[in-house]
Amino acid sequence: MRSTLLATALCAASALPAAAGTGFFSGAGTTSANFEKIGVGARPTGMGDAFVAVADDVNAVDWNPAGLASLTETQLEFMHARWMVDVAYEHFAYAQALGTSGGVGLSFGWIHTSGVARVAYDPTTNDSLGSGFTNIGEVGGSGFGFAFAYGNRLDTLMKFKQPIDITIGLAMKVAAERLDDQTDYGVGGALSMLWLVNDDVSFGMAFLNLGAGSMGYLLPMTLKIGGALHKNGLAMAKDKLTLAGDFVGFIETRPAFHLGAEYRWALGKGALMIRLGYRFVEDLGFMAGLTMGVGVDVALGGLNMMLDYAYVQMGDLGNTHRFGITLRL
Repeated sequence: MRSTLLATALCAASALPAAAGTGFFSGAGTTSANFEKIGVGARPTGMGDAFVAVADDVNAVDWNPAGLASLTETQLEFMHARWMVDVAYEHFAYAQALGTSGGVGLSFGWIHTSGVARVAYDPTTNDSLGSGFTNIGEVGGSGFGFAFAYGNRLDTLMKFKQPIDITIGLAMKVAAERLDDQTDYGVGGALSMLWLVNDDVSFGMAFLNLGAGSMGYLLPMTLKIGGALHKNGLAMAKDKLTLAGDFVGFIETRPAFHLGAEYRWALGKGALMIRLGYRFVEDLGFMAGLTMGVGVDVALGGLNMMLDYAYVQMGDLGNTHRFGITLRL
């Protein structure tokens, strides 16, 4: 019974907005394509979703497109997320460095579930679903989002004579979602910046999911402002510690704060990464904000790759798991 109701609620929340009108702090589920708020990439989520001022890899496509300007290689990422109950999220991202022309990337995400019980209420019945509920079939839901992103240095775009270590990013996104026989489509974008103050400090800001769906509901617009501290050579010369913090403002719910850390141990030609984070979320309890992750950077037959895992606590709703592989070409 609990799994059935949770799956039904999650499917409804992530597939189509609630009947209430969209507005500031109007409540969870009152925007279109809510699944776009789910963090993608095992590395950022293992760091508590505190990534807007880090954004130094292929995950920049979705977290802060301005970070694409700093890439020096091509990266491919595949992620599978085991979400709550029977919901799964598949994600693919690609990023290409363009030298002095910045960097470009694209991503595709697909969230899906099936086999959720369709129930009807009849106070005269009493079956295994509980008093008054009757199973009358199944209902499925899914959603997908496609994004194209670009980032470049501000001084290059504006043709400044003096270099400025500020990059800006833009993204366009198309999203669609389906719950049973109802379908909604949305178009949106993102605008972001990343300031590399020096080798140790960076600041980032991103406006994400700027747009609306075909049913008249806004996308889950989000403002992220964050900072990060990067320290090299703490234990070994090639080790690196990253500490990050983000303020996250949602259009339909109260703001949140995210904290994250990553320690990278250099091991020969590879590395081991340990990650820890905390998201200050409402209503789900203290433990619901905890995130943890691990990553391994290896070279196999001339192919450089990173294998990542993230664990995210969701309180009474259960735990979620993300598995990712990033190829560096």
